[in-house]
Amino acid sequence: MELLGLNIPTQKSRKLWNAALFILKHNIRGMKPCNTCFSALPGGRTFDQVIDDASIFISFDPSGPNSGVTNAVGGKEVTVSASEFRGGRWTVAATLVHELAHVSGAGTTTLDAENTLKCCGLFGLFRAGSIGMQDIEDDDGPRYA
Repeated sequence: MELLGLNIPTQKSRKLWNAALFILKHNIRGMKPCNTCFSALPGGRTFDQVIDDASIFISFDPSGPNSGVTNAVGGKEVTVSASEFRGGRWTVAATLVHELAHVSGAGTTTLDAENTLKCCGLFGLFRAGSIGMQDIEDDDGPRYA
């Protein structure tokens, strides 16, 4: 994963961002239930394969109303909103897992992406309403939350 346009405004937010990435790379990577859950998604890749994919770009959205957004089901561009930073490093990590599930093919009309949190050690951060597609389209088409 690479960070694209990482414009996190404060040192505190940058520290939280790094802590969330640490959770993904050192707590969740290698978890058999998480890898199994991800490999059952349409993309067929494990969490470890997704997190190690250097073609995936993650960026920070300082003003976005959504928790996180992926440019398309199976897409490679993930954005995390500043609103998630209020919940702390575990909330940011959970949002990234959810969005990476969309990268791995989880659709936008089911709880498939959010359900990966249960398999990846983030059950307490599961939000049943975390499905859907943004109404806004940009030059690249619709973006999925």
